[in-house]
Amino acid sequence: MSATINADLFSKYFANAPTIHIPGFTFPVAEYFLEDVLEKTRYSIKSDFDNFEGNSRRRRKQQDSKKDPLTEMFEACIYLTHQAMYLQSS
Repeated sequence: MSATINADLFSKYFANAPTIHIPGFTFPVAEYFLEDVLEKTRYSIKSDFDNFEGNSRRRRKQQDSKKDPLTEMFEACIYLTHQAMYLQSS
């Protein structure tokens, strides 16, 4: 990848706008992702939620799928009760 531009194409796009040439050379561009930089620098993000298990959406979703049947039934009952109350008030 390069940080240069095709000057002719750029000029044509803007109704043949004039261009000037400035001598120099291209600079290579490297892509870095935040996860890679954090890993290479060994930087650790500290937050209030680090002490809690499941501080990411993925972990919470995994934990939700590991609920025991009684908890799932209880949550379903609560949900259905709320839905019934909503429908009655409409």
